[in-house]
Amino acid sequence: MRKKIKVMAVAGLILLWGGMALAQLQGIDPCLTNTVTVSRHVAAVPISSATTTAIIPTSTSGATGGPQNYICSLNVVTGSASTWKLEYGTGSICATGTQALTGIYPASSTIYSATEGTQIVVPTGQNICILSTGTGGTNGYITYVVQ
Repeated sequence: MRKKIKVMAVAGLILLWGGMALAQLQGIDPCLTNTVTVSRHVAAVPISSATTTAIIPTSTSGATGGPQNYICSLNVVTGSASTWKLEYGTGSICATGTQALTGIYPASSTIYSATEGTQIVVPTGQNICILSTGTGGTNGYITYVVQ
């Protein structure tokens, strides 16, 4: 009888510990995890004129209720006569329902996010675009995770 109680107590502790571990896994930052379910990407930023450019299209970010984009890092250099900002929306160049993801980065700026983890979370079903102004060019890359 005592042996059965000990076995049941140990089994209960294992279930409790497993439940706590599962709860902790659900709160893991997608940019910091190395699981098979995380799809990592790099989007190039090769802009030479004033324009709105889709960097991460809806086909990657998924339909409403589908996967979500997590921007992990921004590494962008702006020319002396250009500014830029990230935004999201629908349509080929984020023309519908446009919302800013960042403020406007000034001319001659270098943005490098060295911190680890998710920087920006983008709603599902949205293109991610860069709106650039001026003629100095905006170049670099953005890393992101789709989950």
